[in-house]
Amino acid sequence: EKLPYKFNKYYSKTVYRRVAAIVKEQQISSVWCNHPHVARYAIQLKKDFKIRIYLREHNIEYSLVQQVAQVSSNPLIKMFVGYQFRKTRNFEVDCWRTFDQVYFISRTDFSQATQEAPGQKNFRLLYDSFQKMERKPSIVKEPLSFIFTASLTTFQNAYNLTRFVKEVWLPLFEEHPENKLYLTGNNDEVIKKALKINYTEFGIYNLGFVDDIGEAIQSKKYFVSPSYVGSGVRIKVLNALNLGAVCFVTPLDVDMLDVLKDQENIVRFSDYNEFAANLAKLEKDEKRYNYIALNASHVGANFTWTNYAEIINNDINED
Repeated sequence: EKLPYKFNKYYSKTVYRRVAAIVKEQQISSVWCNHPHVARYAIQLKKDFKIRIYLREHNIEYSLVQQVAQVSSNPLIKMFVGYQFRKTRNFEVDCWRTFDQVYFISRTDFSQATQEAPGQKNFRLLYDSFQKMERKPSIVKEPLSFIFTASLTTFQNAYNLTRFVKEVWLPLFEEHPENKLYLTGNNDEVIKKALKINYTEFGIYNLGFVDDIGEAIQSKKYFVSPSYVGSGVRIKVLNALNLGAVCFVTPLDVDMLDVLKDQENIVRFSDYNEFAANLAKLEKDEKRYNYIALNASHVGANFTWTNYAEIINNDINED
């Protein structure tokens, strides 16, 4: 197949005929496409009806495929994924050149795209918004507690947590066993499969599927997002910041938004030594902790769907 599997599986000629009939009957003049997975429909509609098409990149898909290839140890898997990476990149970059406007939702993705396809005039950085959560100041935070919120059934989340536990958490727990790491969104079997250790022996606790994730985050002193691979914007980090959580994040997370500043509204770490040093400073300086927490709660103020919709509406009307 010309297209990579992950894109090709979403395309159906039957579906296209139905969509084309709607475009013709309703005299549609513009098509909004979320992600390259379904970009083939929009591209064909542009050819058949001479209409304008707009693409929102949730994340750069070929970058995710490349990361899988880089961390795979099996040579056959590495070779196969590498082949899919090249096909994914070729198609995705062609999409960027074909669509009338392409929106990237993270600074890292926008920078990568401008390097991959220099000179494109149809690129725009437009951050997504997110559903704001209600803060509950009455919730008491558990001392020396961390929380990680993500499903480990996806490759990126499983890889990120496993690497964090191995490189950061286990050394930290060995020196300071009073620390606790809480996980949400998974059952015990999924966690065991991902971590491949008896995690309960190392200060790791499974909260499972919680009824109120906002309350769970606020009940822990720190939020951790160890993103070593990934693309786009980690909404979980924005949610945690909105709740006033002090978030330990990796450089990949810091670079996704220009408003994230180390020791201002987030805490950056790249390895165990940096993680442990920052934690020790915060535990000794309550004012610094409260300063970062307060600034974190202000990060999401400008991320609203109303602003987002106005920008999109103006772009389409200008065209």
